[in-house]
Amino acid sequence: MKRLFVYMVAGSYLVSCAQNKSKMETTAIADLYKEVKFRDQRTNYRANVKTGACNFTLLINDVPVVQYFEESNGAFSTTAPINDVILTSGKQTYKFILYSGYKDGKPVAALSENVMADIKIEGYAPLFNRK
Repeated sequence: MKRLFVYMVAGSYLVSCAQNKSKMETTAIADLYKEVKFRDQRTNYRANVKTGACNFTLLINDVPVVQYFEESNGAFSTTAPINDVILTSGKQTYKFILYSGYKDGKPVAALSENVMADIKIEGYAPLFNRK
């Protein structure tokens, strides 16, 4: 019984390792791009935020995207992807809430006279159209 089992396993192994002697097709390297299938890429939207002398929270469609709560002595600049909070096409809403910052680890009572805030929403399209 053991021999029969060993012969069956060895036979199935040999059959599964047999090679198919069909002729391989070759493609020139210059023509490889024709075989690649690209998916449509959507525009990548980002929020670029620059602030100075304050803390902030940026909400897009009532979802917090970026926030900063640290020392407010200088300027702060960041960028954040916002595609995840854009659920439908068309107009979107945003709120930019400014807070007085911290100075020497203690909260400041009011916003400074030197507050600076700049928001830009940019869309980056794919580099080239693929069809």
